[in-house]
Amino acid sequence: MNNTKSDEKIQKDENAAAIEKELNAERALKEEMKADRADGLRNEANSEAKVRIQDQSSKGVEASGTNKVKNKKVNKPQCMICKSNGSLIQIQSKWLCENCLHIGNEKLALPWKASLETLFKEYSEHCYRYISEDTEDVEPARVLGHKIRTALKFLGVSKNSEILLSIKRINRLFNNIHETDEFLNKTNQDGDEKNLYLAMAPFLSKKRKKQRKEISLKVPSILNEQYHHKVELFLERELVPYVVQLKKIDRLNEYEDRFNQLVQDYQQTVEEVEKTSEGAIKLLYSIQKKSKSLRDLYDFLNGTIGDHFENEEDYHKKILHQIHEINKVEIWISQLKINKHKIHAPKGDIKKVRKDLKERLENLIGNVEVSEVALSQN
Repeated sequence: MNNTKSDEKIQKDENAAAIEKELNAERALKEEMKADRADGLRNEANSEAKVRIQDQSSKGVEASGTNKVKNKKVNKPQCMICKSNGSLIQIQSKWLCENCLHIGNEKLALPWKASLETLFKEYSEHCYRYISEDTEDVEPARVLGHKIRTALKFLGVSKNSEILLSIKRINRLFNNIHETDEFLNKTNQDGDEKNLYLAMAPFLSKKRKKQRKEISLKVPSILNEQYHHKVELFLERELVPYVVQLKKIDRLNEYEDRFNQLVQDYQQTVEEVEKTSEGAIKLLYSIQKKSKSLRDLYDFLNGTIGDHFENEEDYHKKILHQIHEINKVEIWISQLKINKHKIHAPKGDIKKVRKDLKERLENLIGNVEVSEVALSQN
């Protein structure tokens, strides 16, 4: 019995020791967990503190940057001429105000305006003088009219503008009477040719009177108040944009390219057929028309803005002189054909003169020399 009690006591002691051990282990675990939680809180607090420091630092940098921007002087663009900074327009890397740009454009167009004003004024004066006095002003009027049309077309003015159409109508009238005058003013005929001239002169003089009457009636109705108002409006308000946008050398090269192409076509044609063939003569007159425009254009540019296209102008004058001699003979032949039934002269004389004129025409055409021109570099 005593042994049994002793065993129970031992068992109780062992149980108590085991329980104590478990309690100690549990306490240790709780202490460890508590320590870990404290460490976590400390780390979390440190992280938040770092974030606050970084935020404050960032705000400081932003504030510092803002102050630097505020303190830094910003250079505003300004007009390169008057130094103002209002209503600026950027032209490449420069700035111009609208006012200075307008003044600059007006100055750029001033030589064109002055020259065109003179041409328009002289053109009107010659037209009116011819109507009132029947002087020799028809030729200068024709030349001035063609020069005005050439200059305006070069600038890019539409061929259908009312100003250009008005001048074209007048010049058509002048061209008709000019052709009659070309015949009547001949004084160097001899032999059969002179006899035919004397036979044709009376009724061609009557034709001229009718042509002049037509000019006297129509020209004033064309050169009316509305026409002069349109000219004034063009010079004052419309001219500047045309001049500003003009690329002179490129435009000249376009004209010369067309001329050179006509020359090439003409040279190719005369290699295949005779110079007196219909196709070759047609091309020759196209060359004449383009050459006339270039001559007047170079003359205008030389006198207007001080360009130096004298060589180009002289070249086209030489071409036109050759073809003009052909034109005069053709006028003779044309008048003979139109008026053959009115001429009181032997048919044999008419036939002989026509034959002589055709031979002269063929000789002139055969001696014509045209060549391409170099593109402008001024």
